[in-house]
Amino acid sequence: MIDVHIASFIVYTKPYALSYIAATVQSLPGVTIAERDATGKLVLVYESDKGMTINAFLDRVHALQGVVHVTLVSHHVESAETLEEAISP
Repeated sequence: MIDVHIASFIVYTKPYALSYIAATVQSLPGVTIAERDATGKLVLVYESDKGMTINAFLDRVHALQGVVHVTLVSHHVESAETLEEAISP
């Protein structure tokens, strides 16, 4: 059984670096930018089939020039099989 790790992060950037950081993280596999604002905040959703990549992703984003802080907000693990199930209304 394959587990899917879904994590959300808030990334605080220097405003001048927002576009660069957004483009860089958007190019990484499994990343979605859920929200952004002009003051330098990004909300990211990251999905992976390996839990350890969550920490590596956090470190990678934090190392980008212009990033002030990265906060892990949520981390959820679900089986891929369960995620494929239909949700009844």
